[in-house]
Amino acid sequence: MLITHHLEEVIEAADRVGVLRGGTLVSEKPVSDVTTAELARDMVGRDVGLGIRRAATEPAGHRMLELVSVSVPGRLDEVNLRVRAGELVAVAGVEGNGQSALEDALSGLAADSSGAVCIDEREIDTSSPRDLREAGVGIVPADRYTRGWSGHSASTPTSPSTATPHPL
Repeated sequence: MLITHHLEEVIEAADRVGVLRGGTLVSEKPVSDVTTAELARDMVGRDVGLGIRRAATEPAGHRMLELVSVSVPGRLDEVNLRVRAGELVAVAGVEGNGQSALEDALSGLAADSSGAVCIDEREIDTSSPRDLREAGVGIVPADRYTRGWSGHSASTPTSPSTATPHPL
């Protein structure tokens, strides 16, 4: 999953994209069916002048990641997404519209999050760094300088950002 506001990266890298605005998922569609102008409009709620289309991709494999009604009170409202094997889904939005809350919910940093996070169709406990690591979850935080973990001062990794990525 890619969480960014860089629309060109979304168009180049992702297979599907969801847009967060005000902590709510306002759209989700294949990247081949959307332009950067449409993404920008979904992000800010009005038309802005841009435009690129990406060629259709082959259907993706089995469901690797599924978010079901993932919420963080006051920050993120019932996000539902599926990511299939071989697919990169981008979540785009203007800064402050739920991206960091989604990152927190997926990395176990939002103790008040709710909903289900499933990897390989198995629900995982996002409050447990161990479960996240064992499930192959790895997080590259948007603010790597203040929220990243290097592991130099601890004998056992406790951050999900140290996980071994799950093979797609």
